[in-house]
Amino acid sequence: MTNELTVKNLSLAFTFECMKSAREPVGLFLLAYFISFVPLIFIVVSASGSILLQEIDYEIDVEYEYQQKSKVRKMINSLYPEFS
Repeated sequence: MTNELTVKNLSLAFTFECMKSAREPVGLFLLAYFISFVPLIFIVVSASGSILLQEIDYEIDVEYEYQQKSKVRKMINSLYPEFS
């Protein structure tokens, strides 16, 4: 909600030329505005990346355990076909 209001206020200021200055071009204000989101984006991406890596490690472990159990079952079935 706050970001939406900020963008609206910023766009209105540029539209009505309230912030017009020869020394500070409009692009500089917009660049600074978008750069302010970089730390937040970095935090979100890195946090979600570490969670994703944990989930991938878990899935690999589960799959490995399943494969190991499957090998043991095949070996038992080959040794003792009457139990299958």
